[in-house]
Amino acid sequence: MERRQKKSPVNFRAWLDYGMGLLMILMGAFIIFPEKIVGFDFFEDSWFVRGAMKWVIGILFALYGIFRAYRGYLISRQND
Repeated sequence: MERRQKKSPVNFRAWLDYGMGLLMILMGAFIIFPEKIVGFDFFEDSWFVRGAMKWVIGILFALYGIFRAYRGYLISRQND
């Protein structure tokens, strides 16, 4: 007698990684291009987030978001 293992229709961990990845990518875009998103430079008075540091932080957020989305993809592929 074989037991079937039930597969959940929604893999919560994979969807959490997709959602967090998308959020991190959007945050990276917001840090790099705040004028285009909200209409003014949100980080104008910040001593830390300006110039090249704005690009470094934005790119790091975007790369981490891509990593999270890829990890969600691997989790969902593993459960197939």
